[in-house]
Amino acid sequence: RHGYPAGERHSRRELWQSFREALPALLMPVIILGGIFGGLVTPTEAGALAVGYGLLVGFAIYRTLHMRDLVRLLTVTARRTASIMMIIACASCFGFLISHAVDAERIIGGVQAMTGSRTALLLLLIGLILVLGMFMEGGSIMIILTPLLLPMLAAYRIDVVHFGVVFQLAIMIGLLTPPVGMLLFVLTGISRVPVKMLVRSLWPFYILLAVLLLVVAFVPELSLWLTRGAGGVLK
Repeated sequence: RHGYPAGERHSRRELWQSFREALPALLMPVIILGGIFGGLVTPTEAGALAVGYGLLVGFAIYRTLHMRDLVRLLTVTARRTASIMMIIACASCFGFLISHAVDAERIIGGVQAMTGSRTALLLLLIGLILVLGMFMEGGSIMIILTPLLLPMLAAYRIDVVHFGVVFQLAIMIGLLTPPVGMLLFVLTGISRVPVKMLVRSLWPFYILLAVLLLVVAFVPELSLWLTRGAGGVLK
């Protein structure tokens, strides 16, 4: 249907040889995730560690990297990072203006007055976060909304851990959604695929993400079972 070519069938010996050759590269996510979940490094430090490990593997093990390649890679990385940081800077400025120009507390109070149930409140908040995610950077959304939403969550007895998971998932979907969708520009810069073509291919995933968001929002145990289990163990 999509014109993907069929691959050749390989023997077990060829598969084992390919696995051995790929093993140093496959250790990269193990080092990153192991360091983060093991409490050894922060996500930022894990990124720096991954770069160092990648350089070590490229120069010493695979020997496919040379100094001239390093200069070229640094140049390409600087260009892509600059384009992404420009988008983040503009989104952060927009969030700053919104937080100072709009009486957010009055808006949230009006939303709270219109909702008579926890379900209606969750739907309204999810819609608000999705719309903001289409135009603003995720950090700005969290900084603006978190202190305003906490009293409302307490009034409706919504678990903050559960809503935090819903909050992050809604922000992620918003950042992937036009007309701005900051993550779309990140994907475009990496894949070199036009935004229109990328969005056209993502529509089935938008539907799945929306269903997933609603399931997580209205089945709290999906996001709370781990913390509750850990609390029981700690006691």
